[in-house]
Amino acid sequence: HIFMTMSGVYVLVFDMRELSEKLPFTTKDDQAMMFMSFWVRSIKMHAPAAQIIMIGTFLDKIYGREKLLTVESRVKELSKPIASQLVLNTTESLSFFPVDNPTYLGVNQVRKKLEDVVHNDPFTKQQVSIKWIVFLDELMKRVKENAFLYLDQIKKIGDDVGLDNFIEQEQALNLFHERGVLLHFRATAALKNIVIIKPQWLMDALGKVIRDGALHQFDNKDVEKRGLANDIKLLFERGIASRDVLEYVWDSKHMDFFVDFMKRTMLLSDWDFGRERCYLIPSLLNTQFEDRKDGIRFIFDFEQFFPVGVFQRLICLCVAHSVSMNRKEKTGDALKEPELYKNFASIEFEPGFFVHLQEGSQARIEGDGVATHQITAIIEDNKLASKSLAIISAMLRKMNYDAMGAGLKWKTFVEDISTGQFIKYEEAKSRQLAPWCVEGSDINSHKSKNIDLNEFLDSL
Repeated sequence: HIFMTMSGVYVLVFDMRELSEKLPFTTKDDQAMMFMSFWVRSIKMHAPAAQIIMIGTFLDKIYGREKLLTVESRVKELSKPIASQLVLNTTESLSFFPVDNPTYLGVNQVRKKLEDVVHNDPFTKQQVSIKWIVFLDELMKRVKENAFLYLDQIKKIGDDVGLDNFIEQEQALNLFHERGVLLHFRATAALKNIVIIKPQWLMDALGKVIRDGALHQFDNKDVEKRGLANDIKLLFERGIASRDVLEYVWDSKHMDFFVDFMKRTMLLSDWDFGRERCYLIPSLLNTQFEDRKDGIRFIFDFEQFFPVGVFQRLICLCVAHSVSMNRKEKTGDALKEPELYKNFASIEFEPGFFVHLQEGSQARIEGDGVATHQITAIIEDNKLASKSLAIISAMLRKMNYDAMGAGLKWKTFVEDISTGQFIKYEEAKSRQLAPWCVEGSDINSHKSKNIDLNEFLDSL
C-alpha cells in the first residue's frame, strides 16, 4: 500500500494454471483467488479511477478454449469491483490477456495495449517544462549506481540542466513522486533529505525488519557475537526493536530516515516503557488474544474491504499517543505498559484511562448475517466513552488519509447500555445517547487530514 498512487496504469499478473479448474468461486478456499482479490480491492481503494490490465501467464499449459473460458469466468467474477476500470481484451473477447513468456505468444498484443492505454491516460496529458523531463532523465541515469540521492545532489543535477529554481525542483519531484517514478517524502527533515530513485532499496530495507522470524532467520553466530540474541528474541516474540537491532539490520547512517519513514507510514512507533528506548513494530506480533474484557463498547464495521495492516497501524497510533502522553505527565506516575497481541491491544492513554481494542470477523451488525471485519473498542469507565470514541475515530481517519489513500470505508456503532444493542453513531447523536454523546462531543472534533503526525498526536 505504501507505493500505490492514484495515477498510472496498474497491471495485475496471475498464473492461469491456478484458476483453470472448474471450482466454485470462493476466496476462502482458494489461495490464488484470495491473493488476487486482495490486490484488486487494494487498487480499487487507492486508485479508484486508474485503468487496470490483467495478464494471465502460462498460456502453454492451458489446453483448449474450454480451460481458457474457465479462467475467464473466475477472472470476471473476481474483477466485479473494478469493472469500470478494467481494460478488456476485445480481440479475444476476454477480461484479461493470456500470454506465454517463453514463446512470446500474446506478449506483443499486451505491449501494444499498454502503450495505447498509457498514451491515452489523462494523467499523461499534463504538460510540463522540457527541463523537467531532462531533469528526470538525469536522475534515472543514476539508478544503476545509486538507490537514492541526497537533496544537495538533486539540487546540483537540477542546476546542471538549467532547472536552478529550488521551488520548481521540488514541484518536479512532487510530480515524479505522484506518478510513482521515484519516492520523496517530506514530513520530516530526515525524510526530505533523501530522494529514492530505486524503490526496491526501500522495500529491501523494510523487509530486513518486517519478516517472518521462522522463515527468514538471522545469522545466529553473528547475532551471538554481537550480543544481540536477546534483542532478536524480543523483536520476534513481542515486536519490540532495540536501536541496536535496527542499527544491525540497517546502515546506521540511514537509521533516522528509516525510523521516520516507518513512523509516518504507521509501521513503527516509539516504545518508552523500559529502561532502554525501543520501538514497537506491531506487524511482528503473532500471539492471539483468547480472553475477553468487560466494559461499554463501540464498533467500527468495515463492510467492503479490510486490508492487512489496518489494525496494526491503529495499534501504532495508540501506542504513539500513550508514549506522547507519558512524556507529558508531570505526576511522575508512568503509564502502564501496553498489553499487545496480534488481534488485541490494551493501552493506557492517561492515568486510569484504558482503551481495549479487538479485531476480528463477525456477523454484520445490521442483520443480514454476512461476515464483516470489525474493530471493537471496550471502555471500562463510562465517563471516558465519548472521549475514547473521538480519539480512536480520529486515529482511523488519520490512518485512512495517510496510509490508505482515503479509500477505507466503515460504519460506526455504539452500544446502548439500556438495551445492550448496537445502533449507528448518527442515530445515537440524534438521540443524544449517553455516554457517547455528551454536550459538545463529536467524533469529527479532531483534525486528521493534512496535519503532521506529531501535531496530530499533540491535539488528541
